[in-house]
Amino acid sequence: MKLDRPNRQHFVNRLQSLTPSSERRFGSLTVTGMLRHLHRTFEICLEEVKVPDRGNVLTKTIGKWVSIYLPIPIPPGRIKMPDVFTPEPEQEFETERDALIKKLDEYLDVLEDQPERIGLSIYFGKMTMPEWSRLHGAH
Repeated sequence: MKLDRPNRQHFVNRLQSLTPSSERRFGSLTVTGMLRHLHRTFEICLEEVKVPDRGNVLTKTIGKWVSIYLPIPIPPGRIKMPDVFTPEPEQEFETERDALIKKLDEYLDVLEDQPERIGLSIYFGKMTMPEWSRLHGAH
């Protein structure tokens, strides 16, 4: 499912259903840590946080295509992401969740107003906002 305006409420409902004591499904991340991780992915795609281009020909072609168009669930804890993706939560659970929903809405505005805008993915290279929409939706 893409993260776009028609699907917004679905994603917001999922976020609203979380509590600080929700069952952990995110490898080593706490629920609040996962909220901060998702917030960071929006910051990266909007290039508010710069990341290096560590991709190679495989990750920028096959890896990108599989992740965007054929999202295969990855078992928790199987892939260690660079620390840039998992900053420590800056606030309490509710504040982190509210900040994430606000950032989600900022992203949706960019998706609608500037779909051709490019954001750099650390492994997949340059990605358009519609490509990010699919990647965010898979998260």
